[in-house]
Amino acid sequence: MNRFQRLALIAACSAVMLALVIFPERFLASVSSGLKIFAVAVLPALFPFFFFSKLLTGLGAADGLSRAFQKPMSRLFRAPPETAYIFFMSLLSGYPVGAKLISDFYSAGVFSEGDAKRAAPLSSTSGPLFIVGAVGASMLVSEAAGYVMLAAHYLGALINALFYRGKKVKSREQRVIFAPLIDGDRLLSDSINGAVLSVAAVGGFIAVFSVVVDLFSLIGVFSAVERIFDAPAASFVSAVLVSLIEMTRGCVAAAGLNASMAFKAAVAAFAAAFGGLSVLFQSHMFLSKCKIKFGYLALFKITQAAVTALLTLGLCLLFKI
Repeated sequence: MNRFQRLALIAACSAVMLALVIFPERFLASVSSGLKIFAVAVLPALFPFFFFSKLLTGLGAADGLSRAFQKPMSRLFRAPPETAYIFFMSLLSGYPVGAKLISDFYSAGVFSEGDAKRAAPLSSTSGPLFIVGAVGASMLVSEAAGYVMLAAHYLGALINALFYRGKKVKSREQRVIFAPLIDGDRLLSDSINGAVLSVAAVGGFIAVFSVVVDLFSLIGVFSAVERIFDAPAASFVSAVLVSLIEMTRGCVAAAGLNASMAFKAAVAAFAAAFGGLSVLFQSHMFLSKCKIKFGYLALFKITQAAVTALLTLGLCLLFKI
């Protein structure tokens, strides 16, 4: 971080703290809203996946999937075979389990920096419960749209990962193997402690970025959008802006658009695939240990979101949703 970036960050943090002092009730409500979303929707869904993914990794479950998918991982994505295990866990669990597992494999010496960089775009997905249940059935009131979004989400991650596979890597015959942890008591303890710390950090990011969304509203960002654009375009731009900050609120904004189901699903798919700054910082908390820069993370997430949105729109039109 250079001097200018540091000063800009200090100024931004100071401005947020000043707003908290001037408008305490408004931003206490923001934090409460973010923590409520976390407690009701995120914690129950995410904690078991953090725990069991750590437990499965420690038991050596990655070995079977790694062997089965070694060739496609190597030939298509130029990624280590263990990426298959991380990819499937990310599909089941959602953000930021994939990033956490990449960090675990890097810390264990299984992944190099290059391995982690190639695995990251392939292992950054939302979970099926959120896309089909929360977004499709609840927000869009269309399970069909939810399943189309889910298919586009997974396919979009695979297509996007091809853009970031890099140069051909050398033979991986001498790779370090992730050894199972024999000590059952230690494995259970590590899994619980790791899950608690990881899920607590996720809750903190959700609360912070709920404040950021309301701060943007307070300083008139969304009002300015309404003045610049006409009504339909203003709603769309506002939905995209919210999506760039916080995924869940972006999906809610997308569902409220006065547009066709295909278009609303595409905007919601963009929000879910990008994840917002909240998810980006959650993921970077783990990926920074692998020396993956935030700019690289943001780049592959924005292209993943664009690919996923286009796929969603095309599939919705194809199946007349």
